Amino acid sequence: MKDRKKVKRGRPANSSGKKTRERLMRAAASHFSKAEFSDVSMDAIAAEAGLTGAAIYNHFASKDALFIATAVHMTRTNLQTIEQAIAEQEGWRDQLRAVLMLYVDDQTGWFQYPMLTPAVQLKMLRNRDDYSEMLSLRRDYAAQFEKIIAGAIAEGDLPDHLPIALAGQLMVAFIYNGMGTVLSHRGDDVDVQRIVDATAVMLGGTVSANRSGS
Repeated sequence: MKDRKKVKRGRPANSSGKKTRERLMRAAASHFSKAEFSDVSMDAIAAEAGLTGAAIYNHFASKDALFIATAVHMTRTNLQTIEQAIAEQEGWRDQLRAVLMLYVDDQTGWFQYPMLTPAVQLKMLRNRDDYSEMLSLRRDYAAQFEKIIAGAIAEGDLPDHLPIALAGQLMVAFIYNGMGTVLSHRGDDVDVQRIVDATAVMLGGTVSANRSGS
């Protein structure tokens, strides 16, 4: 008697279930960016994603699970975008400009939640075990900016005694915490390009963040 092939049950990876999770995480990012964690309602997130309050639990077991999944997904997606932006440029100034311009030319839509980053960092400090994946991604983030720092040192634009790892972490904090805070406090009418330009000048001296590169 031939053995029956085991049939995998559940939604395939490329089914509507994956798209639903994406909608839920985007809705969650929006809510968690605007309010304290305790004030965010799972029902409100579900409604924004076009689901009922009960249906959200078919995808995420709890609000904590949704928060962590959203943070990891956003961070991993943005990290991949940053890696590509840096890899496509040669000089450190062009690499820095390319990273900053991701706030303007946000192709994935995940750079529009700047205030989610400090919320995640606060939770990481309080519970490192649950946020171990985020901590690992944070180190990967810093590694990308270490490439920019190393390039600036190699070109003689930064002193060679500068600790590269520390400088990379500081650049991450300046860009994603500093810029994120300014973008949030300036409101919906903020001129993102002006903030990017100012950040580029402060970090890179003669760096221009304009699209033309002039």
